[in-house]
Amino acid sequence: MNAGAYVVAAVCVVLVVGGFSAAGIAVRRRLIADLEGPDAVLAACVLALSMLFVAAWILGAVGELRRLPLLGVAVVAGGTGLCTLVRAPAQERRRGARVPRGCPSAEAVVSVGAVAVVCAQWLSRTVAALQHGITDYDSLHYHLSHAARFAQTGSVFPLYFTTPDAPVAFHPSNAELLHGIGMVVTGRDVLSPVVNLGWLALALLAAWCVGRTRRVPHLALLLMAVVAGLPVVAASQAGTAQNDLAGLALVVAALALIEKSPRALAVAGLAAGLALGTKLTLIVPVGALAVALLWAERRRVARTVLTFAVPIAVTGSAWYLRNLAATGSPAPAADIHLGPLSLPSTNSLIANRYGFSVAHYLTDGHVWRHWLLPGLRQAFGTLWPVLLALVGGGIAFGARGPRVTRVAAFAAAASAVAYLVTPTTALGFEGRPVYFGPNLRYATPALATALLALALVLPSFRGMRPRMVATGVAVAVLAAAELAPQAWPDDHRAVAIACSLTAAVAVALALTLRSHVTAVVVLVVVAVVAMVGFFPVQRAYLRDRYTHDAVHLWARRLSGERIAIVGFDTAYPLFGDRFQNRVQYVGHRGPHGEFTVVRSCGEWRWL
Repeated sequence: MNAGAYVVAAVCVVLVVGGFSAAGIAVRRRLIADLEGPDAVLAACVLALSMLFVAAWILGAVGELRRLPLLGVAVVAGGTGLCTLVRAPAQERRRGARVPRGCPSAEAVVSVGAVAVVCAQWLSRTVAALQHGITDYDSLHYHLSHAARFAQTGSVFPLYFTTPDAPVAFHPSNAELLHGIGMVVTGRDVLSPVVNLGWLALALLAAWCVGRTRRVPHLALLLMAVVAGLPVVAASQAGTAQNDLAGLALVVAALALIEKSPRALAVAGLAAGLALGTKLTLIVPVGALAVALLWAERRRVARTVLTFAVPIAVTGSAWYLRNLAATGSPAPAADIHLGPLSLPSTNSLIANRYGFSVAHYLTDGHVWRHWLLPGLRQAFGTLWPVLLALVGGGIAFGARGPRVTRVAAFAAAASAVAYLVTPTTALGFEGRPVYFGPNLRYATPALATALLALALVLPSFRGMRPRMVATGVAVAVLAAAELAPQAWPDDHRAVAIACSLTAAVAVALALTLRSHVTAVVVLVVVAVVAMVGFFPVQRAYLRDRYTHDAVHLWARRLSGERIAIVGFDTAYPLFGDRFQNRVQYVGHRGPHGEFTVVRSCGEWRWL
């Protein structure tokens, strides 16, 4: 983008982000005024995201997910929010204006250092993506392809197939919708490589808020940094469009807000619903949170359902309703039976032939020696047994702790069991689960909730020794993970470390200032500097993205063409740098969402 187009895009981004942020802050202050500090920030973030996704879904349902309608909604929401904030009583605006500061503890220094290392790790991969484009297979296969189709058509309703015999067309797509919003607002995909940095920040903030429930915020932050720094997480999420960390951040946000106040429970439900609309495998963690909460509040079930389950339906049902309308089932990839009622389902060739679960190999010693144990070491680092011991301790001890700890432990246990029996967790030929290691990212909800349960239960023990031991062990696990060969990319480490240190200094300066207004001003100045500095970065990105493949270069020069593909999975670059081409995998559409492969040239010509 030239300077003029960049300024227009930047203004549009500021209007959308600022508008929904102001609306989120206003609603939070109006409905949950008792929240303060990080808890208030987290609740405002969840509310802002909820309003953004609901607005985008409504616009997309009528085919109007375009720049001007979205800007109009953002301006109206932001203007209403600002008016509400300005009219707030003076004492409410002054609440928390002065916050006492103390000397940082050793635990605080360790947790902040761990976060800095993980941020440098993530930034190094993000810088690589900004250099040549996102190259992750799943991102190019369907995450970004779905986002580009949303931006291209302005609609979220039609099913879009990027390959036959695979259920990705039916997956919930909140993360892809967010990428699509970025494409709509800027006209390009310059925000996509950095989107997951925002989800990382939300996950770390949510973990801090979980820890505040039991006065262990630094330990909770450290343990979340451990999860984010695992090689399988950093390699698959940083600088990509994958949605595992996005869903995890929303699950942890829901857990963080459950105990804050009765009204905050509704915001927790919104976060849980957003998670449900982000990734299909999060049905079990979200369901476990709901079941555990309903059991804990069994004397007030009706109120709990109203304040927690209804918000889940508001933000988490859209994609499943779309599937129901299009195929007759909310999840066509699953074989759903409700008594005598059987919902339509589609057959997935990949899942049927190669989609084995980890449970399938639990008693297979050969597979353990040659695939599962090496996969655990590559995905989690050399201290993976220690990590799993921490997870087991969190589930075992958390089950006997306070209510929020029991909820976290139950969600972790249910997620762990679900992971073991989920198809494709040991994807590959029979006896050769080659994708077991990469697909260990499906276990991150179990890991994170179990580790947070461990942090929450430690204050129940006498003395500081258990916390000190847990902190030391967590640091060792993180160090082993960061030293793994696949934890960092081959280059860009120096740039990432410099950016991390600069960001850390800015955040530390904002936190040490006694006035919240001054802190906000500092962060705004940093944001403006970042936007100015991003101008040459995005120009280089748009110049060099996807220039290493002749097919991608060919598609880039086209404009307004219809491109049909067969046997070509990474279709996203074919859309072009302005999404000017329409790309469609050619196949046979059948009833109830079936989409099968073309098997001959005659079929190809006929279609």
